[in-house]
Amino acid sequence: MVEPVTLALAAAASLLLLKGKSGGSSSGVRNKFKATSHQDRLKYLEEIRSMSQWYSNRYGSMPGLADFLTVVGFIESRFNPAVANPEISRNPSNAARGLFGFRPRTAFRSKNGLESLRSNPNLLYNPRWSFVCAVFHVYDADRTASQKGYQADWVAVRRWWGYPSKLDDFDLIEEFSQNSLRKFETAVFECNDQYGTNVDPDFMWNSVRSGGFPGMEVLLKDFNLRK
Repeated sequence: MVEPVTLALAAAASLLLLKGKSGGSSSGVRNKFKATSHQDRLKYLEEIRSMSQWYSNRYGSMPGLADFLTVVGFIESRFNPAVANPEISRNPSNAARGLFGFRPRTAFRSKNGLESLRSNPNLLYNPRWSFVCAVFHVYDADRTASQKGYQADWVAVRRWWGYPSKLDDFDLIEEFSQNSLRKFETAVFECNDQYGTNVDPDFMWNSVRSGGFPGMEVLLKDFNLRK
């Protein structure tokens, strides 16, 4: 049986492990994970894809995850984990930050058992923490759609990323949903052009297929994270 953290994943994660733990001041943590060059950004892009592909292969879940998180990472941070919304100066506890632009109250929830981590919002600068929270967020969107009688695609999950209440606007009636789709499509082409990712834009219409999600406790163990 393949070990939870494969050699390939360990190699891809070496940059993160060398940069140390995620405790400490906001500026100190951000500097540990800051991408200062295009090459750094490429390394974090490869980390996103390596973690995503490992997860999908290990659990037979979310086959489009690597492409989705690649595009989201491009939109939200340009693959720089140290990015934070300017709001952080006046709202340090809940401003969006990290690779996928999470607010701590969105990432750390009672639903995933991580609510206690809201007191340490800077964990989200660590790409592994952002990744496991992103996997749960995708699973939660897909599960919510299923409970409402829908089958979620990646376009729906992207709407959920912005406003969960827009998840079930599958007919794209609202202006928010239309704008979200346009930005999503544009980002695919820009990411491919600037980073050579070769993401097929048609992936976004595929079903998420989150069955097989193992639970957050298992993911934390897989990625050597502790509450």
